[in-house]
Amino acid sequence: MLWINCFITPFLSLCLWAQTPEQQTPETKFVNEALKLMSDSSANYTQAIVYWEKAAKANTQQPLYSYELAYCHYELKQYEKSIEILKKTINKHASLINANYYRLLGNAYDLGGKPDKAINTYTQGLAKFAEAGELYNELGGMYYKQGNNDKAVDYWEQGVDNAPKYASNYYWLAKLYCNSSERMWGIMYAELFINLEPNTHRTLDISTLLANTYQQSLQTNANRLYMFSKTGYKNSLLEDISTPDIPLFTAFEIIAQQLISKQTYTNNSLAAVHLFRLQFAEHWQKQNMDKRFDNVLFSWHNQLITAGHFEAYNYWLLREGNKIQFNEWLSANKNKFGAFIQWITKQPLTINAQNRFGRSTSTKIVTDTK
Repeated sequence: MLWINCFITPFLSLCLWAQTPEQQTPETKFVNEALKLMSDSSANYTQAIVYWEKAAKANTQQPLYSYELAYCHYELKQYEKSIEILKKTINKHASLINANYYRLLGNAYDLGGKPDKAINTYTQGLAKFAEAGELYNELGGMYYKQGNNDKAVDYWEQGVDNAPKYASNYYWLAKLYCNSSERMWGIMYAELFINLEPNTHRTLDISTLLANTYQQSLQTNANRLYMFSKTGYKNSLLEDISTPDIPLFTAFEIIAQQLISKQTYTNNSLAAVHLFRLQFAEHWQKQNMDKRFDNVLFSWHNQLITAGHFEAYNYWLLREGNKIQFNEWLSANKNKFGAFIQWITKQPLTINAQNRFGRSTSTKIVTDTK
């Protein structure tokens, strides 16, 4: 589904197709011609089809050529033809294909007006490729489009759990949760997304969302008693921070409430958001929450604070929330920001199966408290 901003792309055009004369195969010239025709914004998919058909005929054991052929038909909105090619390829080369074949097939079904078959295709793909983040992403998108937010969130969170390096599932979770009463999850997914995908148009979108969500959450009024989690606030009426097995969202809300009761965070100020995040990190550690919850983001914050880069990191995260304030800060802190960029370029946040974070894993308790 292209609405989800994760564009289907041809395989071979993403890599350099270069062979020495000794390595060249009968189909090499056809592949090179096809790639040339698909290489810019004025791609000639109709003509490229001719060459992909020749390449596929010259080497019947290479499923990539059939994928590219199906992709060209897909771009020309010839979805039935794309479906026909992909189904044959998947059946014939079951041991050679990957999740992208199911993704393109599912998208062709979806855009061809067959959403049920699209869902079934993505599900079949996941049965074979359980770590394919793009298939969770597409399934979540299908249910979101149908208005079933709960099921959409479920698939996106499964994607976070099973493919923690795949950014798009974090993107959509951030979008949904930041616009809900459980904004705590939204700001965490948003921050993880920016670290995973730091330099795209979607990064700017989520940076704005993250800053706005913090600013909204830090505002107090008589009609809204909770700051980041309505559920956490309700739990806090019955439990305090020392309660055994307290959920993460309740602990987060309690500490946020403690800080906000003692400190006024100026509305629409990036400096105020930085101050809150710094004080929150200090209080989280002071109250030994880092010993109760294994959270990759909070460990990352401690690492940044120790390295002296937390302020620059926060302004980098929130920069699109108020460009004037960010540019004013940057003008006064160019050396500080430059040092941070050098530092994070060398040692970015690493997210993997061992330290992944999601709502389903948020109750993970640190087992070694020594």
